Amino acid sequence: MDEMDFMGSGRDKIEPDKPAEAPDLNINDTLDAADTPDTMAAPGACPQATPTVCGLDLSLYEEQDRLCMIYGSIGQGKTTLLQAIIKTLCEAGIFEWGIVFCQSSFNKKDYTWMPKQCVHEWGDGSKYLKVCEKIKKAAKRGVELKRGFCILDDVGYQMNKIAYKQGDMSGNQNMIILRHLKLSHFLTSQYYTTSTPLTRELCDLGCFFNTGYQNSAKAYHRIAGGWFPRFRDFYEFLQKMTREKYTALVYYNRKRSADEAYVSFKCDVPEPWRCTFCSPV
Repeated sequence: MDEMDFMGSGRDKIEPDKPAEAPDLNINDTLDAADTPDTMAAPGACPQATPTVCGLDLSLYEEQDRLCMIYGSIGQGKTTLLQAIIKTLCEAGIFEWGIVFCQSSFNKKDYTWMPKQCVHEWGDGSKYLKVCEKIKKAAKRGVELKRGFCILDDVGYQMNKIAYKQGDMSGNQNMIILRHLKLSHFLTSQYYTTSTPLTRELCDLGCFFNTGYQNSAKAYHRIAGGWFPRFRDFYEFLQKMTREKYTALVYYNRKRSADEAYVSFKCDVPEPWRCTFCSPV
């Protein structure tokens, strides 16, 4: 991966009426082959003071990079919500590059709005760890990094396997390190039952759709139920806030009151949109 790819550079910006053509890349060959422009997904867009998705406050991303969790079964709207959040933050000038890791090739169909070379199968996680190492090494050299995002789609179990591996400080530890190196993570899955304490603590923004699966609901409670000591109270609240179809319970961590911490939110389908930046790998 070239230093210019996911980091600030002195290259001329691409004109808005001449979108960049994504190169044909092979992540298995090298991470130094990409040629990522300085522009983000919406060239020429003016940064917004407070990024929002249909009223959902995303201003926390102005301060630093974050960890967002989005969980819900098929057809509940989690992919629509994820796309709307990414679109908003790209158009606000916050994200300038991004990458997706899916559990299998089947999941790739959900990311037609991303360039093909930005979407990868998780495999054994080595591709993800390779990207993380490149970013950390560049930071040690004092290179100015660009802000980007990494979507991890249905790979939570595999992430935990890496995190729990004895003597391995990669895995979920990357979420601590890379949030200070201008990389936000988005975790999304149909079901959520286990997580490391570290992941639960790091969650800044959680979006939880209605579920009748008790194990998932209990996992939601471990992440977002701090204002509800009893699981039963939290579960009743979750059901109430997500009663309407396509509605999620949005949780903002580290708020001072329950009124500030929870929002019931239904995302509108975003206008057709496609990222035009190149992959960093």
